[in-house]
Amino acid sequence: MNDVILQVRGLCKHYKGVNAVDGNDMALQRGDIYGFLGQNGAGKTTTIRMMMGLIQPTTGTVELFGEKIGRGKNPVLRKVGSVIEYPGFYPNLTAIENLELHRKMMGVRESDVTEDALHTTGLWDARNRKASNFSLGMKQRLGIARSILHRPELLILDEPTNGLDPMGIKEIRLLIQELAQKRKITILVSSHILSEVEQLATKVGIIHRGRMLEETPMQLLKERNQQYISLQVDDPERSRELLAKQMGIQDCRLDEDGWLRIYDDGHVPGEMNRLLVREGILVNSLHAMKDSLEDYFVRLVEGGAVHA
Repeated sequence: MNDVILQVRGLCKHYKGVNAVDGNDMALQRGDIYGFLGQNGAGKTTTIRMMMGLIQPTTGTVELFGEKIGRGKNPVLRKVGSVIEYPGFYPNLTAIENLELHRKMMGVRESDVTEDALHTTGLWDARNRKASNFSLGMKQRLGIARSILHRPELLILDEPTNGLDPMGIKEIRLLIQELAQKRKITILVSSHILSEVEQLATKVGIIHRGRMLEETPMQLLKERNQQYISLQVDDPERSRELLAKQMGIQDCRLDEDGWLRIYDDGHVPGEMNRLLVREGILVNSLHAMKDSLEDYFVRLVEGGAVHA
């Protein structure tokens, strides 16, 4: 049995000479939480809209559950739930009324799915409140409730935490984890908030200016992220010169917060500390660290490297 349930090959979308999406490949396996990462305008939403058959690719193919998505009706999309961009509702209807209307439009006969979706998303107590009175976070959860009414096997969420406060972001993260673990739903979540994806994803795809730079399991990415020494001193530039001249350390970077990051392997932190103190440098902090997903993303995007 093939566990790949979403396969994208050579996907392109051109608008008036602009390559919004430029020859990308992607693969989601059953059980993945796939973090689709990129800055705003990188091509995430355009890719998702092609996956859902909402727009046609210029070239390339999308396969869902082994079937190609083309023009016209695609019955296989009934296995997919989605929240693309901002979820819209009838503002004068309550949460339960909105979901019931959508359930009937979808042709879902089981009426208990509405109550189940409201409980799952933590909105049961607010079921009789009008959608116009919902906060942004509640509307996002209501959008997810609507997307799971037909009990999909694949859920596609486009920037589900965009504009939310930290508590709202945490609620959406926990909901995504619950849907993946308890409902066994495969999930693709696009985001530019790297720290959130790092806590969620089992696999990551990084897109930049329409091109997929890398697609890799999160565990492999974490294993190969670079270790470094983080150093806070009162004179970073002089410290860099001393470390280069007297210890041969060449890969010493100054980050935006004024901390030095030393990536050269094999150097003992205590020796660095002794050298700097002996030369009259005030060392405020020295720690062994490991790059985050955000660090990796920045290096990848700035380097422009494309990995096979």
